[in-house]
Amino acid sequence: MVLSVAEALTLIAGALERSRTAPENAAAVAKALVAAELVGQGGHGLRRVAAYAAQAAGGKVDGFAVPTLTATRAAVLAVDAANG
Repeated sequence: MVLSVAEALTLIAGALERSRTAPENAAAVAKALVAAELVGQGGHGLRRVAAYAAQAAGGKVDGFAVPTLTATRAAVLAVDAANG
């Protein structure tokens, strides 16, 4: 099956949303997975969709998490992904 980039983004985001992921998070993940695929990094691309969806659906990760950034000192940021 050959998909356009737009079709792939829509398909992946939809799968993630149906697996307990916020639309904005699903879109960001879909964009990253498609980008990886487009540059030949299939191991970091579309083959990850099923695993990511299962992890979100099963509660292993929080699909509604909102990461936070905290400046801990000059030139250092701490990122808390909030289990997302």
